[in-house]
Order: sequence, then C-alpha cells, then structure tokens
Amino acid sequence: MSRFRYGLAVSACALLVLPAAASARPGQRSFAVTYPHASQLCTNVAAGRGPVALRPDASQVAALCGTLKTSFTTTQGTYFATVTPLKEQATALVTATREACATRPSASCRTTRMENKAALKGLRAKVAAAGVTYRTSIEASRKTFWSAIHSLRGGASITADTGTPVTPSVSLPTTV
Repeated sequence: MSRFRYGLAVSACALLVLPAAASARPGQRSFAVTYPHASQLCTNVAAGRGPVALRPDASQVAALCGTLKTSFTTTQGTYFATVTPLKEQATALVTATREACATRPSASCRTTRMENKAALKGLRAKVAAAGVTYRTSIEASRKTFWSAIHSLRGGASITADTGTPVTPSVSLPTTV
C-alpha cells in the first residue's frame, strides 16, 4: 500500500471517530481513562482472557467490574447534576451584571457587580466542593475494587490503578 493510500485510510478512520468524541460532554473522562488497569482487567475477564489465576473467580471479577462501572457512572452523573445548575446560575449572574452596566457605570451597576462577584465566589466554592466529593468517591471506589481483587486467589500480583482522580472540567465565568 502506498503512503498516500495509507494516509488516506488513517484519515478516514479518524473521521469516523470524531463524531463520537464530539458528542461527549466537555471535560468528561471515560471509565477506561479514569480506571485504566481496572478497565483492561474487566475487558479481558469478560472476553475470557483474564489472568489465569483469576479465571476460576471470573464471575466474582465480573460482578466487581459491574459495581465499579455503576459507581463511576453514578458519581459522574451526580457531579454533573450538581455542577450544571451552578454553571447556569453563574451565567445568569454575568448576564444580569452586563445588563445593569449596559448603559453606563452607575451606583446600581457597582452594587450589582459587587453582589454578583460575591455570589460567583460562592458558586465557585460549591463547584470546588463538588469536585472534592467526586474525587473522594472515585478514589473510594478504586480502593474497594482493588482490595476485593487483591483478596481473590491469584489477584494479589495484579497491578492496581494509582494516581489522583481528575475532576471533570467545568468552566464558570470568571468576571462579572
């Protein structure tokens, strides 16, 4: 195959992947990215290719994988359900400030700006608290999953996921 045809084939495959990537929420990390080793283990066990020592316990591993996936989906859903209204409130505050200050700076403009700036600070604190809750839940699910896997016969030698979970990105307006 010539280099041109190879490049064309790779480009065509990339174009097939783009719509799926664009449909995901911005900042939303997948299960496979959040738990790389666990997702690989779950995929392999589901396909019957898991570690030989764990094959007798494949049904237990599959149940643990299901629990981890459910926990991940629930945690992500809860985070976005908490943060989305906060983002909408922040956008409304910015819009209200712009409307109050549209004509010219005045006392009401300064008052509105000062009040909305304080409200935005409070919204940012709530988003940060939701992020802490998200990371704590993700980390707790990870530890529970890996302690259960490592307690199975032959599971102690399997590499566990490590690292600090990353909170999905949410952009709140920065100025009022």
